[in-house]
Amino acid sequence: MIIDDIYTYLGEQHITGLAAGTSLFKSRQTDTPADQTVIYNTGGLEPDRYLPTADPTFQILVRNTNYANGEALVASIVDELHQKENVQLVATTGIYFYYNAFERTGTYW
Repeated sequence: MIIDDIYTYLGEQHITGLAAGTSLFKSRQTDTPADQTVIYNTGGLEPDRYLPTADPTFQILVRNTNYANGEALVASIVDELHQKENVQLVATTGIYFYYNAFERTGTYW
């Protein structure tokens, strides 16, 4: 699944405040820790009847008790994933992805 590869990839990037299994989770938010990041599958785009490819999508939710720290973590994740093209995130899957996050313009929200 796409979130497994993103989970592994982000966990290996040494992003401050992001550690797989400690503050980075897949598919569900937990009660603790208070500061956490969760990767969700979001169903994908509508199929194209002329081009038989899958277009899965995902969402990354960041919850942080400090707004500035949460915003910095979002910026780090966006910087890490934005406009990755023909990138094999995890060597064992053989699946290549194209990522295009929202365009960065100063602050995110």
